[in-house]
Amino acid sequence: MQGENCCGDAYLVQQDSDIGIVALIDGLGHGIEAAYAANRAVELLTQNKNLSGISSIKLLHEQLRSTRGIVLGLIIINFSANQLNYWGIGNIQVQIRSEITCSLVSASGVVGFRLPKHLINRQYPFYPGDYLLMLTDGIQINWEWPDALISNSGTPSQIAAFLGDNYAKSEDDTTILVIKRQD
Repeated sequence: MQGENCCGDAYLVQQDSDIGIVALIDGLGHGIEAAYAANRAVELLTQNKNLSGISSIKLLHEQLRSTRGIVLGLIIINFSANQLNYWGIGNIQVQIRSEITCSLVSASGVVGFRLPKHLINRQYPFYPGDYLLMLTDGIQINWEWPDALISNSGTPSQIAAFLGDNYAKSEDDTTILVIKRQD
């Protein structure tokens, strides 16, 4: 956010063998307290990377009660099964782009404050060549995929830069994750 010296968003991208973990985290608000909550979530996920998605979310919820709380998009990818598992809480935007584009739905709530009664795991196919896009609420809702960049083999960094340059809000922190699955 303009005028701030730290970002209240954080992310985690890890791969161990055939399993990938991707998390996009937005600490509520902005500034130092939001950054603390988001970065603490990354630390907890890193230290407890062998937990299931639901167990990870429950751990975050318990450990982040003394913070502002976070919204979260958590993905576990099983590469050998070509499967992506998604848990979302709050206003993280997530899309998979393959032959069709699929928006992944999150439940309302705040990790560390109010979890939904049921944490739902949604499963999607995720094949080589597919894109995963995750955005915090620092991006306008009316954004569009840069089809020309994708058609011309644009890199994930170029796609993220395009979205940030064209759709970022100046009054909020912004994080854009673009992942293209390789063969």
